[in-house]
Amino acid sequence: EQMVVIADAERAVAIGGVMGGAETEVSETTTDLLIESARFRPLSIRRTARKLKLHSPSSYRFERSPDPAGIDWASRRCCQLIAEVAGGEVLDGAVVGGDPPPPRESIGLRYSQIPRVLGIEVPRDQSEKILVALGCSIQRRDPSQLTVVPPTWRIDLTREADLIEEVARIHGYDQIPEDVAVPIGTAMPRPKDRVLELVRRVLIARGIDEAMTPSVTPESLERLGSPWTDRPPLTTETQMLVGAKCLRRSLLPSLLQARRYNQAQSLRNAELYEVATIFLPGEDPRALPQETCALGIVAKGDLRFIKGIVEEILSQVAGRNAEFGWNLADVPLMARGTALHIQHSDRTVGFVGLMAPETGESLDLDGPAAVAELSVDVLTELLVPVRTATAISPYPAVARDLNFIVDEKVRWAQIAAVCRESGTELLRDVEYRETYRDPQKDGPGKKRILLTLYFQSMERTLTSDEVDAAVNGVIRSCQSALQARLLAG
Repeated sequence: EQMVVIADAERAVAIGGVMGGAETEVSETTTDLLIESARFRPLSIRRTARKLKLHSPSSYRFERSPDPAGIDWASRRCCQLIAEVAGGEVLDGAVVGGDPPPPRESIGLRYSQIPRVLGIEVPRDQSEKILVALGCSIQRRDPSQLTVVPPTWRIDLTREADLIEEVARIHGYDQIPEDVAVPIGTAMPRPKDRVLELVRRVLIARGIDEAMTPSVTPESLERLGSPWTDRPPLTTETQMLVGAKCLRRSLLPSLLQARRYNQAQSLRNAELYEVATIFLPGEDPRALPQETCALGIVAKGDLRFIKGIVEEILSQVAGRNAEFGWNLADVPLMARGTALHIQHSDRTVGFVGLMAPETGESLDLDGPAAVAELSVDVLTELLVPVRTATAISPYPAVARDLNFIVDEKVRWAQIAAVCRESGTELLRDVEYRETYRDPQKDGPGKKRILLTLYFQSMERTLTSDEVDAAVNGVIRSCQSALQARLLAG
């Protein structure tokens, strides 16, 4: 559907913009000619020539878009030359199809920009003379600016920088000294740039490589789903790549496919990340999509490993005191029971989990993989631009281990929250150790959670009685709020 043909009432007689047909070419016996002058879409002609492996002088010209204003002139000139050289009669009338080319928009050239960009002064009259010689028409002259309309055959002239480049090219690059001082202004990094710097620092330190994948994907990848939306992806009218016309809704399918490509090159278990834009459709399929900058990560099949990476990214961006919710969710591409929905207040930060077995089978991946996808836009909103130092206590910390038996449905985040709320001001940290299950001793649907509480004061060395009182408060709160049972010993 991407090729253009020229046809009569019955069949195609030529490939538009590429090659004419053998049955319609001009020979010594030809007496009647139909002259057609046209302008084709450059992208369509380029794809047709490449797909058919049929490059010609015609395709070379149309790939670069001929002068749209010269189409009618070229047709009349062709008729004139045929009549002068071969004789014959040119019939009256012409058929015009399509829309006429829009007029070229004017471009302003500020005289002050020439020395700012080039570093040298070019006389105003010489700059004007150069642009006129190139076909530009003067629309208006002001004391500080020259406004011109570029010629129709120079489709590359669209902005002020293009005019400055033409002035420099004709004036001579050799006129610009090598040591000329060109003023350069510095700009503060954007919050998003600072977030990406922190993210890349964390990921590179763990040996995860950055990948770059196309924004358009085939339908087979989009069928794997997206953690952000269940609406169907938007598609382009023409395929931007062979077999790919869907605007991706997630980075994870593309990264998993890149992992498979590495696997085919004997680079198994590639760990990759990518920062790029995803396109989330709205309720109205005709409306523009929501463009979100996302971070996708594919690593080895260890949930704690990739969860630790995400926790470190969140800590680097939002600070160690920021609290996030980690809730189980049903997420496409991720195995049931491992997918976690990360939230801060009412905003979705991202998702993390293990790759679903059916996803690995559909992509022909050898081993398991852990995946995560975060919203860079939300991370930018959570960025703490200025970090404050926290005083370090000169007094020793006291650690106490607790081993609780809880219901299987109780999550670590719930236990940690209860411990922090009831641990008084002396509690400095709650650290997860391990999970153990013994149905014969503890009963079905139960699990053991081993954790460590750290207590410390900024003013004195804590006594055993103070620590015991704080620990007993944590135990009572866990027993009351979570129906936890403390293992002795």
